[in-house]
Amino acid sequence: SSKQNRRYWGNGVLKQIAEQATVNGRLFPAETWHEQFKRMFIGVVELPNGEVVGMSSTALDTAQFCEFSDKVEAYAATELGVTFYELQEHA
Repeated sequence: SSKQNRRYWGNGVLKQIAEQATVNGRLFPAETWHEQFKRMFIGVVELPNGEVVGMSSTALDTAQFCEFSDKVEAYAATELGVTFYELQEHA
């Protein structure tokens, strides 16, 4: 839903991860984190050259997207040390 997208993209989950999470001393943009999380929690699609990209999150229904976002948040908090603030409720 549009509310879920605002929570996940807007000033929410991905923005806060991009601002706080460092890997080997580097920050990464929200789009890069989104690709990483799609691969981790949704799955991948193989390209003709054998490389893979994350499956689209747009195919997820409301409940599935909520579960995906929860997994992203839990991973970011426990593995990346992200502290989330002022997140909207799930739709």
